Order: sequence, then structure tokens, then C-alpha cells
Amino acid sequence: MHSIKSVGKDYELCTRNLSCYCDACVKGQESDCKNSEIVSSWEKRNLHKVGVLKDNNTVDKQLEASKMQTEIKNKKPPLKRKQAPKKPTAKRRRIEETTCSQQQPEATYKSGDFVAVGLKPRKGPICVYVAEIIHTFDKECRLKFMKKSGNVYTWPEQPDMSQELTESIVSKLESPKLINERGQFKFKKVELDNLQASLMKMHKHVCFK
Repeated sequence: MHSIKSVGKDYELCTRNLSCYCDACVKGQESDCKNSEIVSSWEKRNLHKVGVLKDNNTVDKQLEASKMQTEIKNKKPPLKRKQAPKKPTAKRRRIEETTCSQQQPEATYKSGDFVAVGLKPRKGPICVYVAEIIHTFDKECRLKFMKKSGNVYTWPEQPDMSQELTESIVSKLESPKLINERGQFKFKKVELDNLQASLMKMHKHVCFK
């Protein structure tokens, strides 16, 4: 399209495919155009409908985008369901039952008894200590701990004493046998092996101190 002219109305104009600059066309007398056989005749065009259609499409898209943004903004995150605390598994229950069954009643402990005490540090395996009961209380015992050295136990130079809950005692032991003049004592190996095997059923790692 090479030629456009106004018709004096909004959204209306005339067009033709080729332009002509003969005297008649320049003066606006297209009916006397010398090249009328070459150039096409003027055709009226209405731009109003096209413009309105485009405007409407643009407005619709803007409204749709605005609506989507509002929905996203007002959309609340899904509420998280509170998970109920997990029930102990059968394995956990067996461990607890076994632990309770291994613990002796408080009445069986008395001063002079040797016991195995299980204490769980913040990190690492459960530690089993051998100690002598110095004094018993309502739910606690005053303990004097021995020191493990290979397969024997000795009393440390500085007495290692503390007061622990009676429930921390995992087993009662037979009194150890003094095996030499260096103050080394030995417990029955079968008794310690059985205790370790029993604890290994409940704990992955067990360390005798």
C-alpha cells in the first residue's frame, strides 16, 4: 500500500496500492488521473472497528492479568497438619520391657554390693561402669567407681565417687576376686559377657569402662 488520504472523518480513510503524482492527482482531481489504468481506484477503509477490537483485547488481557495477581496475592498457604507423636515401635517397647526386667528392685541393693551402672553420654555409645555401693537412699545410690585396665579392675588413686539414680543400675555383680598384690580385681568373665550380650540387644554399641 503506497497511497493514503483522509476523508475528513475519524477512523476513516482511503487507500490504493500505488501512488500517482500526475498534475490531476496532485490537485486532487483523481477522476482525471492520467495513470488510472495503472493505479487502482481508491478504497474506503474503516479503522474504528479494528482499533476498538485491539483496545478491547488489550483491556481484557490487562484485567485477566490483574485478576491473576490478586488471586496469587490473596491465596493463603495450605495449613500444615500437626503430626501426632509417633508411637514406640515394637522393638522400642521390647527394649524398654527388657530394661525394666533387668533392673533389680531397689530393696535388693545395699552397701557393699558391686553393680554395673549404665550411663549415656551426649555423644557416643552407652558406657557401663563397675562400682561399689557406699550408701543407698530412697531412689539414689552413693557409688564408688572402679577403673578398667584390660581384663582387670583397680581402684583409682583418687577415689571416683558420685551419686546416681538407682534406675541407672543395669545389673548386680558378684564381688570381684583380688588376683595379685598390685590391687587388681577380676570379675567373672561369664557374668560380664552375659551382661554385654544382653545390653547389645538394646543398644548398637556398648562400651565397658
